[in-house]
Amino acid sequence: MTLSFEPSKSRVVLIGTTHCEFDEANLPDLPAVENNLKELAKLFYNPEIIGLPTRCVETILDAPSATSLLIRLAGAANSATDTLLVYYSGHGIKSSVESGLFIATRETTQELCFINGVEWQKIQRIIAQSPAAKKILIFDCCYSGEIHAGEMGGAAEAILANALDIKGTYSISSGSKNSQSFSLPKDPYTGFTGRLIETLTNGISEKVEAITLDRLFDDLKRRIAAYPNLPAPQKRNLGEINEFVLAKNVAWASDPEVRLEKLEQKYKRLLAEKQAEINQIKQDKEEIQGRVLQEKMLEIDRLQTDVGKLEDRNRSLMVTAKTKDEEVETIKRALAEKMAALKKKDEEIETIKRLLAKIQSQTPSEMYARWAENRRNARDELKNAREDKQKAEKEINKKNETTKKTWTGFVLRILGALVLMYIFFQVFVSHR
Repeated sequence: MTLSFEPSKSRVVLIGTTHCEFDEANLPDLPAVENNLKELAKLFYNPEIIGLPTRCVETILDAPSATSLLIRLAGAANSATDTLLVYYSGHGIKSSVESGLFIATRETTQELCFINGVEWQKIQRIIAQSPAAKKILIFDCCYSGEIHAGEMGGAAEAILANALDIKGTYSISSGSKNSQSFSLPKDPYTGFTGRLIETLTNGISEKVEAITLDRLFDDLKRRIAAYPNLPAPQKRNLGEINEFVLAKNVAWASDPEVRLEKLEQKYKRLLAEKQAEINQIKQDKEEIQGRVLQEKMLEIDRLQTDVGKLEDRNRSLMVTAKTKDEEVETIKRALAEKMAALKKKDEEIETIKRLLAKIQSQTPSEMYARWAENRRNARDELKNAREDKQKAEKEINKKNETTKKTWTGFVLRILGALVLMYIFFQVFVSHR
């Protein structure tokens, strides 16, 4: 069941004054008013009945002044774009100086209510200027019937009435513009609001799911009629808002036949939902199986391709590793050669160091003597080399002469032998 307003875009303003500190004789304390506001706020918060967010309910209890009350009311009214509901409980006052209704704050006095009270026409003007499309007024005070703009008389009042005479306004008062409101003995609430709380809390006897404004008013009127001392409530509807759904009917929800019917509907709905879920699951299963099979086949193809690539990569890495091993061995050999050459260089450096150390340890005279000795040794060695060279040259010449003589004799002997052989050959031929 859907209510006729959007909670986040609606505002409820609960106004109440329990104590008028400057005129307790004429405006006595009303402790039941505070109970009214607290219980109504709970009902508006209760999701089983209405279910408004806490930020959408503004409670103004014992406002210190008229200005303070009007400013807070205007703030809430301007923030409502869907529905605005204004409730007031407290003293309602009429002035002998000015006509119309005045409601009380803590500073209000009966004699000067036209100065320190809250003029209904100002409240009316704030409500008329609110951007809310639907407006609901519930007043529980003496002379509350003044809020029904159509009942106001006079030219000035008619102008203000027209301001509120706009489509979408519904007002309920605890009595007429001339009647007073009362509280019942031992009742924690005021007479009118106590019955309003009963209606919302317990629901209406009519077997309907929702409580519209008209149904709410009819049930209120029936309940209040049981108390002869309470005035009859009044209503005014402008713009076909009477079918506005304000709350859920708790009595309908708790009726055994209704509950059985709701359970049956719920069972059928759940059965249909479950059957739809089963069908969907079957369809999803078939789709998933087909999709999974296709995905697995594609995955197998990808894996086979990846295995082939890995094998090629492995072979390439093996070749690369072998090449790298050969390069490493080459580098090792080159490094060994470099180390050997470095070692040889180190040995030469050590030899040079020893020579330098030896040279540095000698005096100039010693160095000169050694140089002279080395020079003499070098001269002697050069002289010996020259002598050895001369001896070698003589030996070579001698050997050359000997070899020359030997070859000359050998050639002559060969020639002689050949001549003798020729002679013998001629003789032999001639004898034949």
